[in-house]
Amino acid sequence: MMSLNLTILCEITLQIGGGIRQAKNYFIPNLQEENASYDCIMLTHVFEHLNDCNEAKKFMSEVHRVLKPKGLVFIVCPDYMDWAKDFHGCDFTHNNITTVRRVMELFVGENLETVTHKYTYACFEGLFGYLVSRLVKLATFWTRGNCLEPCHNISAYIDIKAYKLRLTFSRNFSIIGQKVSQ
Repeated sequence: MMSLNLTILCEITLQIGGGIRQAKNYFIPNLQEENASYDCIMLTHVFEHLNDCNEAKKFMSEVHRVLKPKGLVFIVCPDYMDWAKDFHGCDFTHNNITTVRRVMELFVGENLETVTHKYTYACFEGLFGYLVSRLVKLATFWTRGNCLEPCHNISAYIDIKAYKLRLTFSRNFSIIGQKVSQ
């Protein structure tokens, strides 16, 4: 599990009444589980790898199906509105564009209520996180990130390290949805 915002993690733990009892990995969008069998579903940097919006809709339908009443879905994704060209440029498998608004609309389409959402910049949040992110973007504006490791010369090495720094401080979001009905 990635380092989560402590407030959000505590909120999830309180709402599902305890800790994580079982974790599974899937090739989504299909979930091979019985109806209403899960308290919580968590995705960290997975949702953006779905092939398209249709797969995202299918996955949300599956989430609604397997969540128990009042069950939670927790998603962490890069925010396309901040990542821009880096969203697709850093990873060719980033096919499903992710923004808070798009995920909220997917929630509404499956009768999931948005409980909360939060923007983060690496380990920072709020105004401070935003300012750090802008400073890093300004300091790394020149990097193209088009060298794959291992880099064989110093300029390519510096370019890829600066590019990774920019990606690390680009805005991500965490969003929690709750199943409100069958």
